[in-house]
Amino acid sequence: MVLLRMFPSSRPFLPFRQALFSGDSSNLSWSITNANSATIDQEIGNVAASSGTISVHPTETTEYTLKATNTAGNVTSKTTIRVKEIL
Repeated sequence: MVLLRMFPSSRPFLPFRQALFSGDSSNLSWSITNANSATIDQEIGNVAASSGTISVHPTETTEYTLKATNTAGNVTSKTTIRVKEIL
């Protein structure tokens, strides 16, 4: 018997706006296949293990990491939202 395990996979994890001013919002969107669970760091926590969108309000340039997990292992995807200084 052959047991085939498929790692989860995700499409690009992207913010709606990659640069903004402090206090502005941006949406993070993701799409994952073959995952049992998913999390986003920066105190966001558990998110839908298929697809979703969440609004974030960074006050400084922030990197977000999406981690998708199943019984075969996990994969991560990162994106950064750059916060511009108001002059």
